[in-house]
Amino acid sequence: MSKKIVFSLFTVLILYSCKKNEHNKNNKNTNSIKYIALNQGANLSKERQEKAFGKWKLTNIIYYDHIRDTSSKIKVNENVTVNEQGVFNHEDVIIAYKYNTIGTYTFKNLDTLSTTYYIFKIGDSTMMMKSPLLFRIVNGKKTKDRARAEIYFIKQDVK
Repeated sequence: MSKKIVFSLFTVLILYSCKKNEHNKNNKNTNSIKYIALNQGANLSKERQEKAFGKWKLTNIIYYDHIRDTSSKIKVNENVTVNEQGVFNHEDVIIAYKYNTIGTYTFKNLDTLSTTYYIFKIGDSTMMMKSPLLFRIVNGKKTKDRARAEIYFIKQDVK
């Protein structure tokens, strides 16, 4: 008889424990969401450096969400100077630091992605910096969500 009581109590405790774990699993809170990148940019050739370095107007940033197939555009319109060491605002205050290679930068307060941007396209009057493909990490686990960001510049006339 005492074995049946012990077994019954043990079974009740196991069921209670399972129900408690199931309850906690359904109400799981998201503690952290961040994005990580695999590729950290590329080095610019001398020819591309000559085109890229100088005075620009940072016009806008576009964020792309690949899973939801959406984008968000943020207008910036700030005069900047791009050189080997970083990106500087109109007051010569650095807003982006060089990251490992020439043409790859980490912006201080541009966004919350905390990623690098590398010069991807340079024309006579336009330039685009691009983030690498970003993988979304939720509570330390990689999800299927992907994102990227692009920063657009227009060449400033120097007189």
